[in-house]
Amino acid sequence: MNDNARMMIDQLGETTIPSIGNALHELKDRRAYLQYLIRKKEKSIAKAPEGYLIVQKAGRGESLQYYRVTYDERNRRRRTYISKRKDLPLIQALAQKDYDRKVLEAANLELAAIDGLLTHIPKNSAENIYALLDLQRALLVHPDVEPTDVFIAKWQGKEYDGNPYPIQKKHYTARGEIVRSKSEVEIANFLFFHGIPYRYEHPLKLRDGHQTVTYYPDFIIMDPVTRNVILLEHLGRMDDPEYVEEQVRKRRVYEENGFFEGENIIYTWETGSQPLTRVQLERKLGHYLHLGLEPWRS
Repeated sequence: MNDNARMMIDQLGETTIPSIGNALHELKDRRAYLQYLIRKKEKSIAKAPEGYLIVQKAGRGESLQYYRVTYDERNRRRRTYISKRKDLPLIQALAQKDYDRKVLEAANLELAAIDGLLTHIPKNSAENIYALLDLQRALLVHPDVEPTDVFIAKWQGKEYDGNPYPIQKKHYTARGEIVRSKSEVEIANFLFFHGIPYRYEHPLKLRDGHQTVTYYPDFIIMDPVTRNVILLEHLGRMDDPEYVEEQVRKRRVYEENGFFEGENIIYTWETGSQPLTRVQLERKLGHYLHLGLEPWRS
C-alpha cells in the first residue's frame, strides 16, 4: 500500500474486510449471473439446427472441410458435407451451438459448486459473533470487527468542517442537509432512500505535485457491504468551457492520488440543455453500487 492510499484510508475511515459477508455478496451476484446465462444458452440451443459440426483439414493442405452430423430415428449416424461458400450461416449456427453447449456445461458445474458452497457456509460468520453477545458480555470485550450497523453509524456520524465556500441558493435533501443544486438533492436522496451512507463535501487532502491541496468532493460514499469508500463528483456545468477546464485539472489530481473512474470515483454530469435525470442517476449508481439493477437480471 503506497503513502497516498494510507492517507486516504486515514482521512475517510475506509476498512476493507475480507469477510464471509463480502464473499457471499460476490457469490450470490455470480450465482444470479450464471442462472441468467444458463437460461440464455438453453434457449439458444433449443433454436439451433439439428446435429453438430465436424471441422477437418482437406488432405495435406491448409483448407478446411465442414460436415454436419445428425442421427435418424434408429440412432444411425449420418455425416453430410457442408459447403462454406453456400452454407456459411449453417456452419456458423452449428459452431455456435457447440460453443453454447460447452458454456452451458461449464455454467451448470460452476452453479452446482456455488450452491454446494453456500449450503456449507455457517450462518454466523466470525465478525458477527460480537453482535450475538448479550450486552453485559459485549461491554467486556473488544471486537475484532465492529458490526456493520455500528461501524456505519460511527462513520456517517463523524463531525467535520465542510466546504467553506458559501452556498448561494439553498436546496434541502430528505436528510435535512443543505446542498448547492437540485441535481445534488436528487443524488443525496437516491443514496439516502437506498440506504447508502454518505458525507456531503467532506474535506479531502490530496497531493498536487509538490504541494498538498484540499478538495471537497460532492459526496463520499461508504459501500455498506465492503466498507470501501467511493467518491462521487457531479459536474453540473459541462457547457461552461472554463468549468470544464477546471474539472479536467481536478480529475488529473484525483488520478495522481489513486482515484480512477469506475473503481473508487464516480462522475455524473449535465449541461443546461441536458440535465441529469433520475433514470440516468439510477442506471449509473445502481451499477456501481451493486443495487441489483444490472441489465442481465431482467
